[in-house]
Amino acid sequence: MQGELRAATVIDGVPYQNANQVAAECGVSRQTLWRWRREGTVPLGRLYRGRLVVYRSDEIATIRAYAHRLVSLDKTEDTNRREDGEAE
Repeated sequence: MQGELRAATVIDGVPYQNANQVAAECGVSRQTLWRWRREGTVPLGRLYRGRLVVYRSDEIATIRAYAHRLVSLDKTEDTNRREDGEAE
């Protein structure tokens, strides 16, 4: 069973995944996920049965997007772009 993801936990008809599953799916460690939660950069999730942190699919999508974000190292690139993404 190691390396396999368990099926989502369904609560009131809504599928949730636990933090271990989310971290694995997003390609980050559980410690990284916890750090991002503490920093407020990703959703906190929900506490299930007083001990298990679980996430909905929309929260997982937000975490995945943050995990795979691209940040330019060229500071001039960001300042020379308009909000619509076109170069000035």
